[in-house]
Amino acid sequence: AVRPEDWPRGYMPELAFVGRSNVGKSSMLNALTRRTGLARVSVTPGRTRALQFFEVTYRPTQTARPRKVRFCDLPGYGYAKVSKTERDVWASMIEDYVKERKDLQAVVLIVDARHEPQPSDHDALAFLRETCGRKVIVAVTKIDKIVKSKRVGPIGVVQREMALEKGDAIPFSAIEG
Repeated sequence: AVRPEDWPRGYMPELAFVGRSNVGKSSMLNALTRRTGLARVSVTPGRTRALQFFEVTYRPTQTARPRKVRFCDLPGYGYAKVSKTERDVWASMIEDYVKERKDLQAVVLIVDARHEPQPSDHDALAFLRETCGRKVIVAVTKIDKIVKSKRVGPIGVVQREMALEKGDAIPFSAIEG
């Protein structure tokens, strides 16, 4: 979807996923849904160029009735081989979405465990806190790329650098589940 009239109709709780290009958004969506290939994974930054909606049915427990949630994969920010004009269009599209989408319950801001948060990550967090009026969850991806005995350090760096409370940066690995 590129315009509000393209957004799915009918209420369903919705979570949006945003982060720098190639931070692991698509891998996270595939891991959370346990479906390879649901969201397109690419080594080339900037492949997601519109809001990608996924309707997911899940059971909180084996005996519970099925429930539905909608995931929205937002275009990545930061490095992508696209024009400034196209990046501006993406920014406007994302801003409209996080401001206007009534179904949106929370936004998952994804940062890479292997690198300190970039200025664009700080900007995204500030923007989301100021604009969307919903819970912002910070997920630290690619944690599996760090030796297990050293994983606490990068998580602490994200919490400290992004002024999060202890425990508010959630480690995530698409490989290890």
